[in-house]
Amino acid sequence: KRFAHFDPQKHIVLAEFYLNINRAAEAKTHLLAAPVDVRSGRAWMRAMETFLALKDFPEARACIVHALETPQAIPIRALADYYWRSEQVSRLDPRANEFNLPPRQFRDLQIELARRLVSENNTDLAWPWIESVASLLDDAQGRSLLQSVEYVDWERAGRLWETTENSLWE
Repeated sequence: KRFAHFDPQKHIVLAEFYLNINRAAEAKTHLLAAPVDVRSGRAWMRAMETFLALKDFPEARACIVHALETPQAIPIRALADYYWRSEQVSRLDPRANEFNLPPRQFRDLQIELARRLVSENNTDLAWPWIESVASLLDDAQGRSLLQSVEYVDWERAGRLWETTENSLWE
């Protein structure tokens, strides 16, 4: 700990140590003193996962906010876990980019949450998420998602397929 005062990178090492022994509060103290880089961003996300396991959702959210200083360090599945475990998916507007993620990451988050809803057979809640995904059918991930629910509501799925086809001709 004494060396960390002279070499701020040591704070990340200490934070990782505390995360390895499931002491997220101590890890957070060191992460606050650590320099902002991809490694600290990943450590913030590990701290978020630890706080999620403890069901301390405000602390988990605070960790996400700190990790956003390095958005490339944020795995979408971990962010989806936050929304899923804190049971916020049903209360969120699928178009609201609460953490101001870059467009590609936000799209991936929407798809991941929709996929989880579909896997839980909650297609009523999944449809608004699916319909809000920008450029849904631009890649295999989006097309696969739509194909997984088109049997539930052929008309709704057809409109999404048709919208994409029309935009291709414009």
